[in-house]
Amino acid sequence: MKRIIILTWILLSVSYLRAQLAFGIPVSFSSLNSEVYNPGVHNDLPSNMWVTDRTNEELSFSEKTYLYRDFGDIHPGHIILDEATVTYNCHGYTFGLVQGTDRYNISWSADLCNDAFDIVTVPQTGDIAVMRYNNGQVDSPHSAIVYNQDTLISKWGELPLTKHHKDSVIGIAAFEMGNAHYTYYRRVINTQLTGPDIIDGSGTYIFTPTPNINLASCTWNVEPADMFQTASGTGYTANLTYKTPFTYLAPKAKITFTFSYSCDNHYSVSKEIDLLIPTTTISGIAVSDGFVLDTNAVVAVTGEIRSNPKAKAIVPTGTKLIVDGGSMTSNGDTVWPGIQVWGNASADQYLNHGGYSQGYLELKNGATIENAVCAVELWHPGDWNSTGGIVMGMDSDHGYQTIHAKVPFAEMDRYSTTLSSLTSGRGTFTMKYAEYAQVPTDVQQRLLKEYEESQKEEE
Repeated sequence: MKRIIILTWILLSVSYLRAQLAFGIPVSFSSLNSEVYNPGVHNDLPSNMWVTDRTNEELSFSEKTYLYRDFGDIHPGHIILDEATVTYNCHGYTFGLVQGTDRYNISWSADLCNDAFDIVTVPQTGDIAVMRYNNGQVDSPHSAIVYNQDTLISKWGELPLTKHHKDSVIGIAAFEMGNAHYTYYRRVINTQLTGPDIIDGSGTYIFTPTPNINLASCTWNVEPADMFQTASGTGYTANLTYKTPFTYLAPKAKITFTFSYSCDNHYSVSKEIDLLIPTTTISGIAVSDGFVLDTNAVVAVTGEIRSNPKAKAIVPTGTKLIVDGGSMTSNGDTVWPGIQVWGNASADQYLNHGGYSQGYLELKNGATIENAVCAVELWHPGDWNSTGGIVMGMDSDHGYQTIHAKVPFAEMDRYSTTLSSLTSGRGTFTMKYAEYAQVPTDVQQRLLKEYEESQKEEE
């Protein structure tokens, strides 16, 4: 009966592991320097990391049962987080967690890379704890992950992974613990990427890591790769240039710098970049994750833009999107949000010095917008001050152009008369509810003034 109860507790503790380890430990610290323990190299480890492959020696069910039988009595205060196994030890657990690799059985007797870590006095969650016992004279230390200042997570040999007080380590006698010495390590690399926050296509953009670091090797990567020429350069500099003609469009990109020290492997830093599309012509097929036109840009679409499900096409004030015989459609059997033509509610819609104060969309020569949730919205949704975008239909099916727009309901009471006058009685419109939204500031002031005046009249 006792075995059944203990085994049930163990199963519950394994599920407890998933919750206890979710405290935000970084998983790209540094490789732990190690010595050859047995010749068994694994491909996902640094070239200097040798491990003991003991998979074939895994404990049997009866062996695990024996270990668990009196575990709680022998090791009071230890909370089991994972089952007993010979496939990884304390160093393998520490290395696997901080490096983001599988757990192995490794030998480690060297300190951590000085370039990547500081020794700290007061530990924090996620730091590495290295314990040398017998007054620090034992060459092979015990390693653990800090849970809090007094609690560690570690493993000893084939025994279970446990959470325990730092002064109670399985496998170390009390008299040795009395002479134990802890060293706590914390990553101190604060490398960041410097470079522009926005790419608008006006040239080549340079990115560098700061502060400068002593590198053994490094690589650069940018996503989406299809929008750029290959990130060139080695060492501390990468150069980014748009790949034209555009075959891929996106509103954001991420550039990543991955580097290694002589004793630190595969550490990465990234930077997100806003992308703006400059004046260009898209004459072939381009896949879109969404795009935003650059200031004063004029983008012509004579080919086809195939938009993914969340790909909004945004035409800010002062820019033009001209679909000239081309099409904007969905990428596959889905729908896409459509085009937003942003405006300025306080500006006019007249041509001034060759440009407009509003966003401008022109459809001509059989241009089509297909499979969109809303083909065209003449504002920046949620901001009534952004109404006023312009749509021009130079020609369309059977001589008619249909425009979908969101407008304030209060502004529509005289629209029928206005539309009739503008189209000589040929234009028609329909309305349906879209959403509630905050009115512009000037309208708020007008409504408040009208309300206050009505209250005075009632008095």
